[in-house]
Amino acid sequence: ARVLANEPEILLCDEATSALDPETTQTILRLLKAIRDTLGITIVVITHEMRVIQEVCTRVAVLDGGLVQEEGSVSEVFAAPKSKAARRLLLMADEEEESYAG
Repeated sequence: ARVLANEPEILLCDEATSALDPETTQTILRLLKAIRDTLGITIVVITHEMRVIQEVCTRVAVLDGGLVQEEGSVSEVFAAPKSKAARRLLLMADEEEESYAG
């Protein structure tokens, strides 16, 4: 709450849902969406969790070695990744999903 008191234009969330249980993760994601929608703040989400990106973000930038490898709308990048780094991240996310399901 204190971070919003100064009415920032951008909110940086670095691994905000890392190592949280699914219920708490969903609570955090609902809060971020409410902040974005209510206050109109741009939220920069740093995460390795592709599900978080799909749920909260409209745009995505894939970094590798500190350099942007690909950027675009979430739907474009997830549907047809152009960079090796994006393909690798999405493949890892698919494998992670399968391990949770199995």
